[in-house]
Amino acid sequence: MGRQIVLPALTPAQATVATNAARFRVVACGRRWGKTFWGSGEACISAAAGGRVWWIGPSYKQAQEGWGVVKWIARQLPGCTIREAEREVIFPGGGRVEIKTADDPNRLRGSGLDLAILDEAAYMGESVWADVVRPALVDRKGRAIFISTPRGRNWFHDLWLRGMSGMDGWASFQFPTESNPNLDRAELLALRAESPDRVQREEFDADFIEDGGVFRRVRDCSTAPIAEPVVGAEYVTFADLGFDDFNAVAVFRIDGVHRKRPTQVYADRWNREGWPVSRARIAGTGKRYPGVLAIDATKETFRDNLASQLRSDLAGRCRVFPVRFNAANKETAVLGFAGALEAGSVELLHPDSCPAALVQLRELSDFQATRTALGNVRYAAPSGKNDDMAIAVLTAHAIVKEGRGSGATQFDRVTGGSVYY
Repeated sequence: MGRQIVLPALTPAQATVATNAARFRVVACGRRWGKTFWGSGEACISAAAGGRVWWIGPSYKQAQEGWGVVKWIARQLPGCTIREAEREVIFPGGGRVEIKTADDPNRLRGSGLDLAILDEAAYMGESVWADVVRPALVDRKGRAIFISTPRGRNWFHDLWLRGMSGMDGWASFQFPTESNPNLDRAELLALRAESPDRVQREEFDADFIEDGGVFRRVRDCSTAPIAEPVVGAEYVTFADLGFDDFNAVAVFRIDGVHRKRPTQVYADRWNREGWPVSRARIAGTGKRYPGVLAIDATKETFRDNLASQLRSDLAGRCRVFPVRFNAANKETAVLGFAGALEAGSVELLHPDSCPAALVQLRELSDFQATRTALGNVRYAAPSGKNDDMAIAVLTAHAIVKEGRGSGATQFDRVTGGSVYY
């Protein structure tokens, strides 16, 4: 008598997909839906029946998640050979599951597949499917499963539409995160409350959003004129430095009625100037708008001396803090700013108020979230475009939100312990 494999228990949503007989199944699902456990089970069922299966992730890190579950299942069945270096399991009878990554499509070569599972397909290039995987299914009339959270309306969305339109051989599904009954509902509600609308729609509701930008309602919130400094008012300034590229400055007023709705009062931007010119412009802004002045000190060479020079220039008119970005504090700043825009709790400069404000509007509208080769989210301008004004204004807002200009202790929370004095 053969030994029975214990597979991860299916949720009702997963069972709906698993029992569908379509050759090509496209599953748009929210975070934590359970796609890795379900997909790994599908891979092992096919391999146990003698099939050859590829599990493909967009990066090594993400493919490792599927590899871990495949091994857990395979260890239950005597006679399985786990080849760790090759990330491959060979089942009794000759079936196998091979773990692949899509970051180098040229290495995805082969034929005779019975099943291909493309995990986080929306974060792969279309050529992985069209040029590599689809031809590999021809010999055995193999099947494919596409599982992903959406990423705008890219090629994954195009495939999803095939199933929705009833195309022969295709079936499409769409499930929010909440369709996984194993998740804590209170935790999900709290996570949603902390996330901007766009993140909720795409990452939790599995909604295909038309554009790929991060920030919404930018133009609606861009209504303020340039404002001259007011005696006794509080201001927060951030300077984004790029000596071989653009430099940018954004200033918010945060006292009085502006405490609940910080208002941008000034912006400046210049290109390819040495430190003496940049120092004079930044110090000049600090003198006009006293309070807190933070500067980009991400590069090692900037960390110590630039802040001390500006402190000397400002002679106590501003508290000067160097800031070093990392992935965590940048994401916090980006998502906090996105939430403020959607809530209308921040007022930015009108694009007609100055040239820098017009650039700011364009950069915020273009700003994107993309997945790196390691599976992390990268927030930046699209390739070939700039984001200096966008970084300046969203970071200034983060300082306002967390520190309110009150000094180093609260500001240190914003920068994740990367403040230098």
